Amino acid sequence: MEPNIHTILELFCDEDFDAIEYLQQGLLLFSYHWTEAHCFLRIGKQEDNPVVTDWKNHYFAGSFEKYLFQKAFNIYQEKFKHKSSVGTSINSCDALLKKYSFPCSVCGGTAEEKMEFVRWLVVRSLDLHEKEAWFGDELNYFSYNDHYALSVNIYHSLLLVFSCDDIIWKKKLDAQLNSIFSQ
Repeated sequence: MEPNIHTILELFCDEDFDAIEYLQQGLLLFSYHWTEAHCFLRIGKQEDNPVVTDWKNHYFAGSFEKYLFQKAFNIYQEKFKHKSSVGTSINSCDALLKKYSFPCSVCGGTAEEKMEFVRWLVVRSLDLHEKEAWFGDELNYFSYNDHYALSVNIYHSLLLVFSCDDIIWKKKLDAQLNSIFSQ
């Protein structure tokens, strides 16, 4: 699904196009797909930084600019030969936070609690000392350099994706992640 402004503007001319109704609700369509996997900018208040959402108001990114950089990061992450990923359910995320003595005020943790754990994980446990990328937001963490790319999404629970070209580094990180995420 890619932004296609030309197609979207043509569709706005169609009286039956649902985007007109969404626009009246403060949602501007910027990416349209026939499967109804659309993306919108929330444009309710002038002082708001628009939030990218889907039609069900699910959060994607803190702004359209961050959304574009996050998509570019996904492309950058694909250039590496090796990839590791690990994810949790809400319940296992809850157990993971408690296992490492992080606050967990609700089942699965709040966004702030999960992000605090992610920052600890990256610096202390995985020994990735690179700075967090500026285009992260309250639900997405990004870190990278010439040798690796790391993304963590905490929207539902935790989803960590690490990419690199060094197979030894990948295997080392796999072992660390297995140790940390095992129950």
